[in-house]
Amino acid sequence: MLILRILLLVVIGSVAIGCMKRLPALAPEVIREAQTRVYADIPPKDVLAAAHQVFELLYNEEIPVNDNPDSLVVTRNWATYNWGFKQISGWTRWEVYHDGPTWFIDVEGELDYYGKISQRLVTRPEPFEMFWGRVDYILGLSQDWPECERADVWIMCTGPTPNKKPPDPSN
Repeated sequence: MLILRILLLVVIGSVAIGCMKRLPALAPEVIREAQTRVYADIPPKDVLAAAHQVFELLYNEEIPVNDNPDSLVVTRNWATYNWGFKQISGWTRWEVYHDGPTWFIDVEGELDYYGKISQRLVTRPEPFEMFWGRVDYILGLSQDWPECERADVWIMCTGPTPNKKPPDPSN
C-alpha cells in the first residue's frame, strides 16, 4: 500500500511539473536594457577583470575565460539528466564587451531537451541583473552578492560553485 501511495505522489508531482506555465518572453528592448550597464568612471580593464572573476567563481576555474583587450568570451558545454532517465545537453556562450563606458553581455546557446532545440536560452532579465550585481560587488559598487536562490536565474547558477563569493572588496 505504501508503494502505491509513493507511486501516486510521483505521478501527481510529474503531472504538476509538466503543467506548470512558463513565463512569457519579454520584449527584446527589456532584455537589452538588462544586458546593458554603464561604468563611466571605471577603467575597462577593471570591468573586464570583475566580469572574468564572476565566471571564474561560478565555474570554479574549470571553464576557460577567453580575455581580449575589449571583451571576454566564456563557452561551456554541459549535460545533465532529468530524473535520471533522459540526458539534457547543450552549450552556452557568454560574451561581455563594451562601447565606451557602456557595457553589454550577450548569451546564446543550444539546449537539447527531449529533442527540442532552443537558441534563445535567456528570455528574462534576472540572469543579467544577477551578473551585473556580481560585477558591481567585485568593483566595490555594491555590498550585496546576489545568491542563486531563484529559479529564474538558473543559467547563472549551473556551475559547480554557483554561490562562491570573492573576498570582501572593502578589506
